Amino acid sequence: MRNMLSHIYSLIILFAVSSCALFKSHNLQDKKTIQLFESVSVLGEGKGRLGIDSHQYLFSYDAILKDKNTWILAANIPIHGEEVLMFSDLQKDVVDAEGRDPLELRIERGIADYLKQRRKSSELAKVFIQELRGIIRFLLNKELGISVTCQAEADGEYCQDGRNRYFASSDSKKLSLKKTIGDFQIEYVAQNLTESIFRKSSVYLYSKNTINKQDTLLSLELFWK
Repeated sequence: MRNMLSHIYSLIILFAVSSCALFKSHNLQDKKTIQLFESVSVLGEGKGRLGIDSHQYLFSYDAILKDKNTWILAANIPIHGEEVLMFSDLQKDVVDAEGRDPLELRIERGIADYLKQRRKSSELAKVFIQELRGIIRFLLNKELGISVTCQAEADGEYCQDGRNRYFASSDSKKLSLKKTIGDFQIEYVAQNLTESIFRKSSVYLYSKNTINKQDTLLSLELFWK
């Protein structure tokens, strides 16, 4: 009996040590920035949160890449129903209004109308949607066959895929890509890249002069299963 208990105790200790090793987070700074993109989620399902000024809207979603060229986010919003955000022709850096999906334009107009009510610039809705498209395209570079390069400069590291160029940084928990657009910053943040439970990716649009992130004008947060 004593030998059996000792054996069971040893197994428990071994399992505990193995579990700690399995769930232990690795420092993202041990990897090159370009390697971190492989850990970023832009396809799959989960829960999301859209923030417009101080208002937030919760939804569940599925995100897929159709025909290796069109990213589709189908969002199921309680009471309201389903909305579909579709970025077509991702092989191109930029598409004109005729090449954009009608639902993408409708969502943009919805955000613009709300910004007008809040006495904010409605043009920021267009900026946000266009830059969100650029970030998705950037992160799907491997699936789309797009070349991405990262280069260290005097003030930090920059990564680009042609038109889109981002200031890149990472610490022990997250990866950040930033781009300045006039008086605003758009920032993509990927968190929990080394965790086994869930991953989170967020896009924020805020004044580059802001000190408090609560002043974020537009945000999209996705919690991946």
